[in-house]
Parts: sequence; C-alpha cells; structure tokens
Amino acid sequence: MVAKKQNAFNLADAFSEVKRDLNAENEGVWIPIPDIEQDIEFKIRSADYDPYTTFVAKKIRQYKEQTRSKTVPDKRINAILAEGTAKHLVLDWRGKGVKGQAFDREQVSAIFTDPSFSLVADYVHDQASKAATFRQELREEAAKN
Repeated sequence: MVAKKQNAFNLADAFSEVKRDLNAENEGVWIPIPDIEQDIEFKIRSADYDPYTTFVAKKIRQYKEQTRSKTVPDKRINAILAEGTAKHLVLDWRGKGVKGQAFDREQVSAIFTDPSFSLVADYVHDQASKAATFRQELREEAAKN
C-alpha cells in the first residue's frame, strides 16, 4: 500500500476558482435586471438544463421540417431561445415591481416572447448561459458581502 503524501499536489485545488455550483445551475440563482426602476430580480437556472436544451433542439428541428430549410433565421432562433428561457430557465421573481405578486410564468412568457422586450429576454438568457453566473467561488464571495 502506497502512503499518501501530506503536501501532495491536488489538481482539483488548482481549478477550484472555476468550479461550477451544479446545484445552483439546477436550483437557480437570483440575478438583478439592470436599468429598470422597479428593482426586479429573476431566479434563473443554467442554460445547460436538459429540458431547456431539448426544447430548443426540438423547436429548431420542427422549424426546419416545416419550412424544409437547412437553416433557421436569427429572428426565429431568438424567438425559440426566448420562449425556452421563459418556460424552463426562469424560476421565480422578486423585487419592488412584483412585491406581493405570486410568480406568474404566463406573464414572464408574454414579456420574453414580445419582440419589444427582447432586451430583457436576451439579458436573462445571456446570464443563464454564462458559467460565471454559477461559479461556486464567486457565489460564495458574494454571499459573504
């Protein structure tokens, strides 16, 4: 039996600052929506969430089959991503603008799928797609402050 060295190098320690919080990716994290007076935050999960990726792939495949096209226009891709984000990635809301109001997925879907609110949907999707949103070290540091 080989004895373990006390001060042995641990590769996992070297990568600890980029370790993902897998629980947070599934259970969600709170993100503020910038540049609005209503002080609203959404609780979102990662864009790596399997039902979301399956939803997006299915919608893209359906579009291609219906149109007999090999490509999907950017406008349609954005609409699919917005619909999927509202349906699978946004889990809750909080803030002055929604105080006392129960989470309403239909309202979230209405906003996210309305092209005039595309900046909100794009921002939330971007945050759900960023690994940094779910990095364990950053979340622990933010909790301390």
